[in-house]
Amino acid sequence: MSLKIILYTLPFLFFLYHILVYFHTRVPIVNTPRKYFDQLFYNLKIPKNSTIYELGCGAQANFLFRAQNYKPCKLVGYELSILHACFARFKAKLKKKSQKTPIEIYCQDFWKVSLSDADIVYAFLVPEIVQKVWEKLKKEAKPGTILISLADQIPGEKIWQQIPTRPNDTKTTYYYIYRV
Repeated sequence: MSLKIILYTLPFLFFLYHILVYFHTRVPIVNTPRKYFDQLFYNLKIPKNSTIYELGCGAQANFLFRAQNYKPCKLVGYELSILHACFARFKAKLKKKSQKTPIEIYCQDFWKVSLSDADIVYAFLVPEIVQKVWEKLKKEAKPGTILISLADQIPGEKIWQQIPTRPNDTKTTYYYIYRV
């Protein structure tokens, strides 16, 4: 097989893989821009020794890596895409020596795990899934657990805190924060 064929085939297979993941999860693979986290972490007080989850952490798990600076006791990411989960695990292993709290990444469906020990849950998913995550947290999580949703409000629920991603921009997106 020539190198040219391989170079054309790999991007196509990667694209096809993403389409298959989308049809399985109904959630597109989109990363939160890293610069958006500046405002979130500036305005959100994260207590030390928190247990933090990122649902659908993708290949970057950027929320978890940023949350490490606040000395949580547990950082856990869930991702259904095996390629993205493996990449996030690899990234966590590379940074393990400099990490205060190791990051655990699971290639697993977060609907099938308990989030009862969560203090903070971050979800950048589609609105229907965010709403279902909120229902799951209301059933499982302890009082005071926080759900952070980028760009998606939960209809009929009281927003505990609202943080703009770009406060100086009139077309900013918001983090919507809910508390169980």
